[in-house]
Amino acid sequence: MTAGGGRQRSQEGFTLIEVMLVVFVSSIIVLPLLGWMIMAFRVETQVKETSAEVLAENLLGAYFGRDVVAAKSGAVGGVDCAGGEGSGGEVVLSLAAGSGATNVVYSAVAAKPGFAQIWRRACPGVGGLTDSETLVIEEAAVPAGGWASALVCGDRPGRSADTCGQVQLTFTMRNGDTVEAAASRRIGAPQ
Repeated sequence: MTAGGGRQRSQEGFTLIEVMLVVFVSSIIVLPLLGWMIMAFRVETQVKETSAEVLAENLLGAYFGRDVVAAKSGAVGGVDCAGGEGSGGEVVLSLAAGSGATNVVYSAVAAKPGFAQIWRRACPGVGGLTDSETLVIEEAAVPAGGWASALVCGDRPGRSADTCGQVQLTFTMRNGDTVEAAASRRIGAPQ
């Protein structure tokens, strides 16, 4: 007790000035880090979208031209290959290589509302069991006119009876950019 009859105050703890100084110094350190983190998250999203687009272009470039050139016939829609992870979707394009040969199907499988995965599936014969499948596009926007509007299937020059001689696929990615692939079937004797 003090001489005045009151209790002696303990000198433990921090003063208001000390607490305010710590908060101020901490904010000088934390605010730039927070800004950097926000920027990093935005850049990460852009990099993911760009990477997905480049991957889609590369996969379509690697497979699509070869598939169309090797096909004896092509059709909008068609019969999907049986089984596999990419089954159960809507067939966008089917390419038949002939009897006993491998057929290739490009199909759209619903992923998220308004988006679908685009699969390339190969199988022996029409509707055969899937031999191989590749996820070509992870998230393509579903076209307003349906998947048939993503495909242009025209005649080869000088071959008016040859439907799907020239094929062009166009898909819109999640970020609004488009990925296109075009090819013509091999020119030989009329089918």
